[in-house]
Amino acid sequence: MRNFIMAVGFLATAAASGGADKYAADWMTYGAGARALGMGGAFVAVADDATAAYWNPAGMPSVERAAFSAMHSYAFNGLAAYDSVYGAYNFGKYGAVGGGMLRAGVDDMKRTDWREPGNPASRPDLKGYFNVADYAFYASYGRGVLPWLNVGGSVVIIYGDHGLEESDSSGQALDVAAMAGPFGPVTLGLNLQNLYSNLSWDTGKKETIPLNAKVGAAYRHLVPRWDSEFTLAADCDVKFAGYGFASQLAAGEASFDFSGGGEWWYRRTVAIRLGSERSAFAGGVGLAVKALGLSFGIDYAYLSDTGLESSHRASASVAF
Repeated sequence: MRNFIMAVGFLATAAASGGADKYAADWMTYGAGARALGMGGAFVAVADDATAAYWNPAGMPSVERAAFSAMHSYAFNGLAAYDSVYGAYNFGKYGAVGGGMLRAGVDDMKRTDWREPGNPASRPDLKGYFNVADYAFYASYGRGVLPWLNVGGSVVIIYGDHGLEESDSSGQALDVAAMAGPFGPVTLGLNLQNLYSNLSWDTGKKETIPLNAKVGAAYRHLVPRWDSEFTLAADCDVKFAGYGFASQLAAGEASFDFSGGGEWWYRRTVAIRLGSERSAFAGGVGLAVKALGLSFGIDYAYLSDTGLESSHRASASVAF
C-alpha cells in the first residue's frame, strides 16, 4: 500500500509539472447527478451512488448491488444543456465496476451566410441549424484493499463534435482515487482527475487537461428517534494550471476552489440539501420510494447565478 501511495504521489507531481492548457476540457468539472450538485458538489468523500464513477470511483463498493442515474440540466438560463448518465454494479469481494457519460452542448445554433458575399449592405440568410457538443465516456473500477480503505480508477474517452469542419476533438484521461474510513462516521476521499490526459484537435493543436486533485471529508450521523440521517461534507479542488484570480485561492501555479454542503434524509424517503459551490449557493431536494424490490429516486438541484444566470438540474435514479 505504501508503494501505491508513493507511486500516485510521483505521478501527480509529474502531471503537475508537465504543463497543462488552462481551460482544456473545463466543461468536465461541472459535476454529475443532482444529489451531489445539491450539496454544492462536495461529494468526493461520499460517492455512494451511481455517480461514483465521476466523483470518486473508489466509492463504488459502497453501492449495495446496482445503481443507475440520469441527469438533465438547463445551464445559464437555458443557453446550454448539460447531461449525465452513470451506473455502478458491486461484485462484492471482486470489487465494483461502473461507468457513464457526460455531455455538454448547445443545440439548434443558427448557421447563416451572406446573401451577397462581399457586399457590406448584404443581409444574412438562414442556412440551417447545427449542434455543438462535447462528450466524456467513463469506464471505472473500485475495490477494497483494507477494511477501511478502497481504491479505484477511471479511464475516460473524450470526444467533441463541434458542427464545423476541422473543429472536432478527441482525447483520453485517467483518474486514480482512494476512499478511507478509519475514523468511524468520518470518511476521507481523494480523486486525482486527469492524472494523465491528452486532447487533440482536427486543426493539429494538442492540449493537456489540468490535473485536478479533488480532496474532501464527510461526516455522517444517524438519529434513530427522528428517523433521520445527516451528512456534512467539504471538498477542495486543487489544480496546477496558474488560474490565479479565476480561483478562490491561488499560490503560484496551484489554485484552490472550495465546496461544502449537507444532506438530511427523513425516513430515507425525503431529502433536503444545501451547499456552496465556489461561493455560489446550491440547494436541492430528493424523493425516494421503494416498489417491486427496487428503490426509485428523483432529485432536483439549483445553483445560483454565477455571472451567467442560474442553473437547474434534475435526476432520476434506480437502485437494487
